[in-house]
Parts: sequence; C-alpha cells; structure tokens
Amino acid sequence: MRLLPLFRLAGREPSASQDIEAEIRFHLEETSDQLKAEGWPESEAREEARRRLGDVERLRKGLREMDEGTRRRWQWRERVEGIWQDLAYALRGLRRAPGFAAVVILTLGLAIGANATMFSIVDRLLLRPPEQVPHADQIRRITVARMLQSGLSDPWDAISFAAFLDMRDQTSSYLQVAAQTEQNMSLGLGAEARPVRAVLASGQYFSMLGTRPHLGRFFDETEDRPPDGTPVMVLSYEFWRSAFGGRRDILGEPVRLNGRIFEVIGVAPRGFTGVNLNPIDVWVPVYSVARYEFGDEWATNRGYQMFNAFVRLKPGVNETLAAEDARRAYQGGHEENRRYERLAVPYLGSLIAARTPGASVGSEGQVAAWLFGVAGVVLLIACANVANLVLARGFRRRGEIALRLAIGVSRQRLLRMLLAESLVMAIAGAAVGLMIAKWGGQVLRSTLLPDTSWDIVGPDWRLLLLTVGLTTLAAIIGGLLPLLRATRT
Repeated sequence: MRLLPLFRLAGREPSASQDIEAEIRFHLEETSDQLKAEGWPESEAREEARRRLGDVERLRKGLREMDEGTRRRWQWRERVEGIWQDLAYALRGLRRAPGFAAVVILTLGLAIGANATMFSIVDRLLLRPPEQVPHADQIRRITVARMLQSGLSDPWDAISFAAFLDMRDQTSSYLQVAAQTEQNMSLGLGAEARPVRAVLASGQYFSMLGTRPHLGRFFDETEDRPPDGTPVMVLSYEFWRSAFGGRRDILGEPVRLNGRIFEVIGVAPRGFTGVNLNPIDVWVPVYSVARYEFGDEWATNRGYQMFNAFVRLKPGVNETLAAEDARRAYQGGHEENRRYERLAVPYLGSLIAARTPGASVGSEGQVAAWLFGVAGVVLLIACANVANLVLARGFRRRGEIALRLAIGVSRQRLLRMLLAESLVMAIAGAAVGLMIAKWGGQVLRSTLLPDTSWDIVGPDWRLLLLTVGLTTLAAIIGGLLPLLRATRT
C-alpha cells in the first residue's frame, strides 16, 4: 500500500515546475562541462556556470509566466475550436431538418420581435430622457396640485407666466429657470402657408437644457425681453430638412410666422424636441409672439395658466429644499391673487414626458407597460413551444445520442453540442425579431402613439442588449431542459 502513491506519481505527466528545474539543471551542466573542457577546475566551473546563468529565481519566475501564458493560449484555442466545432455541428444538424429549424426560428423571431418593439416604446416613454439634453437628471418639471374639498388634486404642469417669473426671480436653488408653451401656427403666406408646431420659449430655455445647435445659434435672454422681444426663430433639424431642403444658407433668411417676419438664426440638433416627446417644428422667444397671440394681459394675469416651467438644480442642492424654494416663490404672488395661489402647491416632477406630474404614469405609459407585459408572456409561450419541439426532436434522436455516448463522448460535451444548436436557432430568431421590430414597430408606434417623436440619434444599445438577453434566455429555456432529458438515454 505504501508503494501505491509512487505508482500514481510515476503515471503522471511531469509538472511545469519539474520541467523548469530540469531545464535549469541542463543549462548549468552544459555550461559547466564546457568550462571543464577548457581546463577549469570542477568546483570553479560550477560557480562560473551559476554566475553566467544569472538570477536563478528571476529565471524560474519568467519561465513559469511563459508556461502559464502558453497554457492559457492553448486553452483559449481549444475553447474557440470547440465552439466552432459545435456551431458547425449545429448548422449541419439544422440543415438536415429545415422544417424544424424554420418553425423554431419563426416562433422565436415573432416573440423576440414583439418584446423588442414593446421595449422600444417603454424605453422611449418611461426610461429614456429627451434626446440631445445632457444631464437631464438635474432638470425638474414644475408641477402644481390644486386644493379641492376632497384634498389635493392630481398634480398638473400648467402655470401662469407671472408665477414662472416669481420662481425665476425669487429662488436661489436653481441654475436656470425656463418656461415654454406650444402653439399651432402658420408658416409662410397665402397658398404656400403650412401649419407648424411652435414652442414659445423663455430666454434661458436652451441654456437650461444644455443643448448645442446643429447650425447657427440659439436665442437667449437678450432677445426675450418685454414688450415684444426680438423676432428670431430656431428650426428643428427635421423641419429644416423637409421644409428648406437642409440648406446651410438658411441663416439670416426672413420667414413669415402667423403674418409676422422672423429671422432664422439656428437649427436644433437631430432628434431634439425640447423637454417633451412630441415633434416640434420651430422655437421662438415667448415675448416675440405672446402679446399677439394671447392679448395684453398674458404676462400678468395668473388665470392664464398655459406655460410649463422647468428648472436645473444647482450641484449639491437638496431636493426637498429646492421644492420648498419653489413653493415659497409660487405662493407669494400678487396681493389680489394671494389666496388663489396659496391653494396651489408646486412640486418638482420628472422630466420624462410620459410621466404625469407627481411621477404617476400617464395613459401612454400605462399602455406601453401593459403591452410590454403581454409581450413577455408571448415570449414565455414561445419558449414553451420551442421546448416541446426540441424535446420531440430529441426523442427521435435517441439512437444518435446513445451511439455518441457509447463511443465515449462525455455527457457534458454532448450537451454543449446540442445546446449550440438551440443557440444558433435563437440567434437566427433574434435576427428575424430585430427585422420585425424595425419595420413592424414603425407601423405599431405610428398607430398607437402618432404624436410622439421616435427619432433616436445613434444605435440603441439598450435595445440590442435586451435582444441579446432574450436570445440567451430563449436558448436556455427552450433547449436546456429538453436536452438534459435527451442526454439521459
């Protein structure tokens, strides 16, 4: 029994440490023999050989690192080769069963496409901040709750311009305070006139959002002063391309808006719609239009509640103190309106457009979340159907699986080969799903939410990550459990 460990050691391959020690001994002996052949005494030849070899510990460390690097490279090479072999086997297997592959790919493609489409809607309405607005998490929407007999009403984001001026001039918690209101207006004259969606914005609007123009410049506070401001205009990128052909010489050109002449001074970046998600055509200073559209009392009458106010918080400002700052300024008001204003309590709400003030999900958001839940159920049903198909195919392949196990293929290796087949079908299904989300999603979004801008700048990485996650989930749910059962043959 004492000799058994020796037999076990004798059957093992030499370790890296043993190889390194043998290599060092070989070089020492080789150098020592050469020196003795030249006439050196044996003891001096050994010492000289060690000296010429240098720092032995450093040499050992370097050889170990070389060995570990070689081992890692070989391991990765073996893994990559194994993956390619598995994928090649999966493709050959699917080529032999094209009907089965087509049904599985189409089933997964429809489910993944439905989920990708619903996620793009939910992401746009509930998760993604407005396009081209940097650091949108520092911006808050001023919302107001009215005092009713039953208590506070649901918050609403419409306030008067007079209340906005109070919050702009009497608060200290914000870097900028801006207001806007949207109006349908007419651009052009006579038969060439066309309807446009215009934003009447205060002077700090663009600086508060931190947006940079695509062309020209934005207007500021110097061009938004009472009584009539400066008649200048900023075009949206999409409207600039569609109405003016994307001409770069548009700057300085006079354009007639609701019968008055405005000068085009800039073009907004692509995808920019301001603080909301609905498409916008032009932006103009509020003072340049409001008196002609709303009358002489628009800036002083607190009953004209048609503006939305937004603030950018100062760094490090407490949210509660910032909200209290807005309440003090808002509820001050003029003496004749003091009682009316004290019945309204302002809050700081989310900038995300589909959330109503007070962070309760609006109707668009409720529809999107409900559809996303339904799409998740569709994916689970699809995975269950795919699992049934894979299980039935595994039952028909019992002879093949038993033969592979009998000739020495490990169960783990066989499971990996079969799972690669499910992964290939899931990847093909994801490609089909992305095509469905791209073309079918456009129809669905334009039908359900026609007044929302869907122009996203750059690739949607979150949608791609979701698709990768759904693909992996579908491959595991649809293939792993049936294949585990099939390999028990």
